[in-house]
Amino acid sequence: MTDSFDAIPIADRLEIEALLARQSHLVDESDAEAWADTFTTDGVFESPTYQLVARGPVELAEFARTSNDRARSQGRQFRHVVSSIWLTAETPDRIRSRQYVMIHITDAEGTRVDRSLVVSDLLLRTQNGWRVQHRTMRRDGIPQG
Repeated sequence: MTDSFDAIPIADRLEIEALLARQSHLVDESDAEAWADTFTTDGVFESPTYQLVARGPVELAEFARTSNDRARSQGRQFRHVVSSIWLTAETPDRIRSRQYVMIHITDAEGTRVDRSLVVSDLLLRTQNGWRVQHRTMRRDGIPQG
């Protein structure tokens, strides 16, 4: 495994960054099935902070839909902002990423940061491009058990 910048082709880096940005837009727009499609068919989303695990396209879509619909029903809009993407190649078709995600929330009171997360992904190259096989999100400021 190497984190050498040269080990990961620029085209792959750009595709992965676009994938992470697309995920933010899709979940914020409540396009749950398209968001779930950014994972492999056996993809897993795990949040130890919230004791949540979603596996496969149906559970992933349901998680995305439920999370965003709950916020919208309370007059809130989430905006996921991804930054500080760090990629580490295990093989040419298997990359680990770590990034920060700030979730902003907008409601009648204004816009504020709702939470800060550290996201760790295992990304696989598929016939449809890079996809997340496993994601773990940890919220800052909450002890992890």
